[in-house]
Amino acid sequence: MKKIVLWVIVLLVISFCVVKLLPTTKTVSETVDVDCPIDALNRNISNPTNWNKWWPGKKLSNGNFSFHDKEIVIKTFLLNGFAGETQSGGKQIKIDLQALTISSYTSQINLTTQYEFSSNIVTKLAQYISLLKDKSEFTEFLHQVQTVFSSLEKTYGFTIERQKVPNSSYISVKTSFNHFPTTEEIYFQIHELEKYIELQNCKAINAPILNIHTDNDKEYEAMVAIATDRDLPSNNKYFLKNMMLGNIMVAEVKGDRKRVDECIQAMKYYISDYKKSSPAIYFERLITNRLDEKDSTQWVTTINYPIFN
Repeated sequence: MKKIVLWVIVLLVISFCVVKLLPTTKTVSETVDVDCPIDALNRNISNPTNWNKWWPGKKLSNGNFSFHDKEIVIKTFLLNGFAGETQSGGKQIKIDLQALTISSYTSQINLTTQYEFSSNIVTKLAQYISLLKDKSEFTEFLHQVQTVFSSLEKTYGFTIERQKVPNSSYISVKTSFNHFPTTEEIYFQIHELEKYIELQNCKAINAPILNIHTDNDKEYEAMVAIATDRDLPSNNKYFLKNMMLGNIMVAEVKGDRKRVDECIQAMKYYISDYKKSSPAIYFERLITNRLDEKDSTQWVTTINYPIFN
């Protein structure tokens, strides 16, 4: 019996010494690769208004964020990441996330967590035991972020696909406005084109396309065009446009003008991030007839960006 008690005492002393010698701080770093250009990563991570697109947890009412049961206080927003803090099992945890470049279209995300432990032996032991759960959760956090930024749709908010330009011959018309053109004004242009196509004994073969341009938000130029089954002659009002039958990036969007503009901006980011060069301006293809469908949330549009590469 005395030997058993002695062994228990020895084990307790050894355990006490081991825990005592454990460091009061511990740093863990993990890195994952993502198939995403660094500009896209930085744009989303550095701007807190974009965090709802990629943060794997929740945004709290006080402006902080959470993951599982941890409230994460963001201390600093960096150009390529953030620094924050949280608590778990009485431990203070400092968090540092940074995005780094690997190549033109591949990046790394590095997550560093620093744990601070109590000097109390019993508390310290409990904190070290809970460390395994904390490390597992931060690994999960990092991999969920990796999943987001490895997806074009999640990174840009829309599905963007490479396709082939479907039509070459277009007949077009341009109109200037001192305001953003209304749906009725755009469809007046479309109907004028349809009449001209009919007079030429020709056939429209796709939904109409639209580009609205402004330099100062006061003067707008709307170009509308319709694809036809053959080239039509130009005159002083209508103009033949021939589109190169090459590559084109296409994104579909469902919703009103605000949603369409968001998709246009996402496409511009994509073209810039992936260093695409274009032989022509982007355009909208009006899949849904806006005059027939009054509910703008149901409008389907594709944003189309011709590219060389």
